[in-house]
Amino acid sequence: MKIIQKFARSLLIWFKAIRAPFFTASIASVLLGTGVAWYQMGIFHVKIFGLAMIGAIIAHAGTNMLNDYFDHLSGNDEVNKYYNQFSGGSRIIQNGIFSPKKVLVSSFIAFLIVIVVGLYLNSILKGNTLLWIGLIGVILGITYSTTPFGLSYSGFGEIAVALGFGVIVTLGSFFVQTQQLSWLPVISSVPTAILVGLILIINEFQDSEADGLAGKKTVVVWIKDKRKAILIYQILLVFAFVWIIVFVIIRLFPVWTLLTILLIPWAIWIIKNSSNNYDKIQELLPINASTIGIHFISTLLLTVGFLLGRIF
Repeated sequence: MKIIQKFARSLLIWFKAIRAPFFTASIASVLLGTGVAWYQMGIFHVKIFGLAMIGAIIAHAGTNMLNDYFDHLSGNDEVNKYYNQFSGGSRIIQNGIFSPKKVLVSSFIAFLIVIVVGLYLNSILKGNTLLWIGLIGVILGITYSTTPFGLSYSGFGEIAVALGFGVIVTLGSFFVQTQQLSWLPVISSVPTAILVGLILIINEFQDSEADGLAGKKTVVVWIKDKRKAILIYQILLVFAFVWIIVFVIIRLFPVWTLLTILLIPWAIWIIKNSSNNYDKIQELLPINASTIGIHFISTLLLTVGFLLGRIF
């Protein structure tokens, strides 16, 4: 019994260290890329899907831990007084649970596993296209936090996250199923990419003071005016839904992808409440949670829309 309890405690610690609740960002994109592959080609390989999902999740874990390490080095997480379950890092270093070295080494091990999985998948597929897609993804994951690049510190963090967890994962998941490149997974990933970027942006409102002190140029820090920053967030949220509607109208997306408009009332609630609470720490927490939720559920509905488009 004690062994089981010890294992459970260890599991919970690692669950926190890798910030597992945020894995919805990578999981959703793998599902979308696979769904688009089924819609366009009628192809689905279970083993390849499983390996793609494992690779995406472990890459996400490595990115999160690497980010924690470098946010510790910069002092960002140490000066953050308003950290919460959505922002301010895992606190695994700040609370003395893991040493900085252990977090860094763990992140490198995660990326090594991803590389092994990627090389195996590349070996059973034609050519080296996956190698290049995976290389871009790994580069984005590593340079997001590491010096001297520090994309998250130089004003490109949101773009890197949108590209990596949105476009690259979706395209890669499509390619491993079909062994072909297509514009459809890229175009279909745009709403997901926008929404995953918004997860980062909304979390930056609570972190803005600490980010500014650490020299981290996030959207909120760069704009300076939180009222203007929340307006950009809201415009992008609306644009994600408009994008889907437009591509249904021009018949590039199946009509079933309009299932995503079921979430428009939720989006309206987010816009209304974010307008009232963008400068309030605790009151903004439901918006943080809702941004994660609307990203994941909208991507699931988009995926279901493509699957139904193939069937009907």
